[in-house]
Amino acid sequence: MLKILFLSLLATVLIAQTPKVYSALGDEIYNNLEGIEKLKDIPEYFKYDEKIDNYVQDVKRAKELGYRVESGDKDQYAQIYLSTLRRLSQTNDFFQKAILNSFKLSLKTQDSNLFYQTVNSGLLNTAEYKSEILHYYYLHADDINPSGIIQGYVDEDKRLKKQREKRSFKKKDEERIKRIRRSYKIKQEALEKSLQRELIEKKSEIRREQLEELSKTR
Repeated sequence: MLKILFLSLLATVLIAQTPKVYSALGDEIYNNLEGIEKLKDIPEYFKYDEKIDNYVQDVKRAKELGYRVESGDKDQYAQIYLSTLRRLSQTNDFFQKAILNSFKLSLKTQDSNLFYQTVNSGLLNTAEYKSEILHYYYLHADDINPSGIIQGYVDEDKRLKKQREKRSFKKKDEERIKRIRRSYKIKQEALEKSLQRELIEKKSEIRREQLEELSKTR
């Protein structure tokens, strides 16, 4: 049982790994493979089923070839592997552009199902279109289950709004305290001036009374 579990985990790790040789070109191809394969679930891409199936198999064979180059067969397979990656990269770019076009179409036609599928395809540069994604979602929230990337953006947006509200509340509270302090200072200054006038008037009255008493004694 433990041996089976170990082999299963080992297989998972190996699948997750990609050949390091020509990784600048290969990693994008391998990382997008799952997303391209899932395009078969989108009605608009049913016509590409065979193209996708062939592409998936080609990528898997390329990955095996990449490992052979890594293992030491560089002289024999390195150029073949590089040429294969360049060819596969063209198909990868084709589907990425297709998803971008589908995403823009979903916004234009307000197709919420297509919108959801393209955003969560893993092939769209969602960071570049974050504001459009949130805007569309808030307008059609009743029609969209905000899972995956959409849910992540919604949660982040709520968190940022709370932070802005908190900063706004803090700013308003600080301004209120400043107003109270200004009002208190004005009242204190007015009170001090009033007391000063009263003191001057009282001194003047005392001085006047003293002068009157002095004039009576003469």
